Amino acid sequence: MAARRGTIRVSASGARNPIGQVRDLVAAARRLPVDGGTAWDDPRIRQRLAQLYIDCEAMKYTRFRALTRQNRGEPPGPEGSILKLSGSELGVRIADAAGEVLGMHALVNRGSELVPDAPRWLNRLVAARQYTISAGTSEIQRNILGERVLGLPKG
Repeated sequence: MAARRGTIRVSASGARNPIGQVRDLVAAARRLPVDGGTAWDDPRIRQRLAQLYIDCEAMKYTRFRALTRQNRGEPPGPEGSILKLSGSELGVRIADAAGEVLGMHALVNRGSELVPDAPRWLNRLVAARQYTISAGTSEIQRNILGERVLGLPKG
C-alpha cells in the first residue's frame, strides 16, 4: 500500500520491500535442489537476481533524490512517477523470477521445508500484475514522464 505525500510516493510499513524479496529469492535459490545442484548454480538465475538487486538499489537512490528535493523545499520532480513506474515493473519482474527460481513450489499455498514462505510467493505471483495498473497505470506514468520530463507533445 502506498501513501501519497504531495506527489512523492512513500511505502507504508515496508509491505512491498523489493530488496527483501530479492534477498529471499537468493536464499531460496541457494537451497532449492535442481539437477543435482541448486537453482543458484545456474548462471542465468544468478544474473537475473543480480539485475533485480541492482534495480532495487537504483530505486533506493531515486527515493533519496525525491527526499532531498522535499527537504530543500523544492517542488516535486519526476521521481514520483519514476518510482511508481519502475516499482510496479520491478514487482512483476520479481514475481517472474520467483516463478523461475521456485518452480512448482511457487504454486503451492502451503509452506514446506524447502520453501516455508510459499504462500507469500503464490500471492506475489498472482497479484504482481495489479501493481502496473493500481495508483496510475504504467502507461499513464510513461505519458507523464514523456510530457513533463522529456517535453514530448501530449498524445
